[in-house]
Amino acid sequence: MIIINTSVSVLAQNKQANSYSPTIIDISNIKLVKDATIKLSDIADSVSYITLSKNVLLGEIGLIKPIDDKHFVIFSNQTVYRYTNGGKYVNRLFSSGRAANEAVCLSQPIVNRERNFILVDDNVSTYNKMFSGDGKLLGRNDKTRETIALYTAGYADNLEVIWLVKSNWYANAEKCNPFTKSIFEVRNIESKEIVYKHPNPYYNYSYKINNKGSSYTGNDVCMGRSNNSYWFKIKDMDTVFTTTNFKDIKVKYIIKTPEPKLDFLANMKHRYGALDRSKSQYFRNKETLLTERYLFLDFLFRGFYTYNCCYDTKTKKLSFFESKIINDIDGFCDIENIWSTQFGSDKAFYADNKLYVPIDAIKIIDAGKAKKFPGLTEDSNPIIMVVHLKK
Repeated sequence: MIIINTSVSVLAQNKQANSYSPTIIDISNIKLVKDATIKLSDIADSVSYITLSKNVLLGEIGLIKPIDDKHFVIFSNQTVYRYTNGGKYVNRLFSSGRAANEAVCLSQPIVNRERNFILVDDNVSTYNKMFSGDGKLLGRNDKTRETIALYTAGYADNLEVIWLVKSNWYANAEKCNPFTKSIFEVRNIESKEIVYKHPNPYYNYSYKINNKGSSYTGNDVCMGRSNNSYWFKIKDMDTVFTTTNFKDIKVKYIIKTPEPKLDFLANMKHRYGALDRSKSQYFRNKETLLTERYLFLDFLFRGFYTYNCCYDTKTKKLSFFESKIINDIDGFCDIENIWSTQFGSDKAFYADNKLYVPIDAIKIIDAGKAKKFPGLTEDSNPIIMVVHLKK
């Protein structure tokens, strides 16, 4: 058994009193079939729908997320709107602008449901802003610390996960490395105490870049909550970790992938000016989503083809599909893409063992299914399909 990248160092830091064996998910010999699909009934029990009120005309939806037991928020039109679970419009959290209680938000906000606030990257400022569900400005966080750029990847109750990048990493084109000793760190949002640092196995590695104008934005941490615990994975690495408070970290899944592959180091070079051609056109392990029962993987094959893997943790079954999930439960609408970070129709957003999928009104009308939603017109807001996943 080979434990890829950071697994060894993290296990060494978190020795368990009893032996613990992570699950090995072997996709190293996959045979991909063009236009492969899976059925929604394989992963879901039922489907329901939310009709959004017409108070605000929404554009491209960049996030759907519950903020409490009675409300969810939608990120669209560079701002955030709050709705009841039945789809009734409640309020807008902030206006677009540069005043203290306004923001210019171009990137996906982050919801801390346990603490009932939303973190917004105010792109015109040097800090992020925190808003409550009723639109009250709660505070702000700096985007930098000395020479380090800080990108919030997510929250685990009162803990904030922060992706770290050197602000001036490309200043020396002959010897570059964007990352610090820690790939990310976790800090208490109240005391500011750092409770965990995820080691960077490539901290002492540097390379030459050809484009000094390259910059690094965003973060490569996939994380979420399932089965009353948190999980995280770094893109292009093959290990999924679980934890309750970032003091009891365990390796939960190890993904054995085909070779050659674009691993974390190769992708870092590939994206920022030192192309590793030996690996860039074969396999890349990208997005990850762990639900109560399923582990979804998104990967790029031979540089062109995007495929998905669904691993059933209960039956140990692996299923591969290109992107589409066929809705055989009610036959209403297929899911074209489960990854919310990609643009395109019918992308999904995950929370509470549900997938929230916005479906454009025009698509429903063109399919001859408008009767399902009385009053639906081409100018209506998207209908939200809620997929209730199996447990």
